[in-house]
Amino acid sequence: MDKENLYKFYKTRNKSEKIEENNVLLERFVTINYLKKYIKKHNSVAEIGAGIRSYSPEIVKFAKHVTAIDLFQENLDRLSKRIKTSNFDTLCGDIVKLKSIKSDCFDVVFVNGPISHLFKEDEKIQAIKEAYRICMKNGIVLFNYLTNTPIIYRFGLIKGNYNAFKKKHVEKDIYETYFVNDFHKLVSKTKLKHISDVSLDGLFEILKEYTNKLDKTSFNKIKQIQLQIAERPDMIGCSTHVMSIYKKL
Repeated sequence: MDKENLYKFYKTRNKSEKIEENNVLLERFVTINYLKKYIKKHNSVAEIGAGIRSYSPEIVKFAKHVTAIDLFQENLDRLSKRIKTSNFDTLCGDIVKLKSIKSDCFDVVFVNGPISHLFKEDEKIQAIKEAYRICMKNGIVLFNYLTNTPIIYRFGLIKGNYNAFKKKHVEKDIYETYFVNDFHKLVSKTKLKHISDVSLDGLFEILKEYTNKLDKTSFNKIKQIQLQIAERPDMIGCSTHVMSIYKKL
């Protein structure tokens, strides 16, 4: 992970991010519904990757305690200004090595994106192992990440970037993408039991030029449809954002 390039990327994105766009709101809607499904009111939760699209402001409403973890203190400072509840704190740290966190600390560990900024296999495995380590026995670990196939179609076919078909990344790139089965193979290095995969946005991210033109009534219907079909196997592979859910044995 190139931390300097990543910092510059998010510094620019902070000024232009449009969280109100339908394709983003759809992903958040499905994600929040699944977080509510797996997070109980007595749970302590770690959100790793609590950047500009952090879910901590929502999670603090239905969890006992939330710790937001991010690589950049600036993101955490911004988040602290938004969340003023006593059941919330922050920690600046790198998912590859969370030295200051003891093992078996959290009931739920939500890895919100940073796995998509790692390019070396050993770093990916180490990040997964760290999420596993800080989770309590019988706890839940959720990973949000980018899948490969929709990126290929969007940037290959739609934008004419045919190099996307090669699935070749270098350190200066910002995002890494995964085939879901390959992600499961990485996770198999730990004693995490696979529960489910969730399609967070289906085809609606790929076709976001159309998704973002939907009126409120139509979009509300789409949200309910996506939630109903989110775990269908045929939906997983076409979703740009996927959540894979595991239990720590």
